[in-house]
Amino acid sequence: MSKIVFLGDSITEYMPYIYKDKVGSEEDSVTYHGIENIGVGSFCQYCWPRVKEKESDADIFVLLIGTNNLSRPDCDYDDRETFDDLVMKMKEMINEVILTGSRLIVQSIYPTKYIRRDEDIRRLNHEIENYCDLVGVEYVDMYSLLEKDNLFNEEYTDDGIHPNKKGYGLIVGELNKYFVSGKKKLVKSEDN
Repeated sequence: MSKIVFLGDSITEYMPYIYKDKVGSEEDSVTYHGIENIGVGSFCQYCWPRVKEKESDADIFVLLIGTNNLSRPDCDYDDRETFDDLVMKMKEMINEVILTGSRLIVQSIYPTKYIRRDEDIRRLNHEIENYCDLVGVEYVDMYSLLEKDNLFNEEYTDDGIHPNKKGYGLIVGELNKYFVSGKKKLVKSEDN
């Protein structure tokens, strides 16, 4: 049995309400700590300390955050609004979770219906993936799974930002390949 804890913004917050099927195995416990419209810096500074205290026995943390910073760089209210600031905030958040000793899976930022943001999303995902490789954290490329013509595939979203039930199903199916119940260490399954 593993304790799986999701961390993030509204995409994480809405997941248990839209996608009702089981995440992980039947024995796994799953909790969600998502906050609508939150940025990486605010989550790390204000939410993470409480989550860390409450979920200190988590086996696996799953992180998805950063899209709000791309559309509203001032969402953290910290005067750190450039793209480089966002990359640093992402690294800080990843480092905070690593310090728990729990396993961490970092999801790529999802595509949106807004083409003007696509280049920034792909650029941020590249930075996140490189950092995850550097520090030995698992990175899951959800962007490629959900994207069609550099936009959020309309089959998987109703509003162009958040997944619909079919989108969450695809996401959970991909993440479930990484969850191995009963093991502290996370291992990607062989059946892709």
